[in-house]
Amino acid sequence: FVEDVADLFDFTAPATAPATQTPTTQRPTAIAQARNRESIRRLYHRGALARAGRLLVEATFDARDAAELASSDYAARMQTEADATTERDVWDALTGLRAAVVRDLAERIVALPRSRTLVLPEPVPALVLAWDLYADASRATEIAQRNRVAHPGFLPRTVEVLEA
Repeated sequence: FVEDVADLFDFTAPATAPATQTPTTQRPTAIAQARNRESIRRLYHRGALARAGRLLVEATFDARDAAELASSDYAARMQTEADATTERDVWDALTGLRAAVVRDLAERIVALPRSRTLVLPEPVPALVLAWDLYADASRATEIAQRNRVAHPGFLPRTVEVLEA
């Protein structure tokens, strides 16, 4: 999921036209071509933002922090796009979509645990840390996956965990 939204957000980054595509004359055809290029870029840009909103609504988050970050990032991008338009119906559609996605995420965020970073005095296995934190050794896999460790028997001294 995250890679898909990140790819879409990379796609929607503001682009500047190369100097060779900027009309250097006042010829009507050159001006029309530049406007057409900009319209097509805006169309793809808005389509990518709409798709990112759909992915966020369908996404499953395991921590509140990640969901809050995704929500605020999406809201900012949509607001920037809405502010860039001069068409009232487009502005209404963009702000409506932004509000719907942010509202959906806000409703789901409240049930999610926060993540926190721990600095361990010494390296410990994920199994030991899971028992110490949660009294549940079965959460060792969660700790190992969250920290992307090669082997759950060897955690780094700084780890990210979910609050109990």
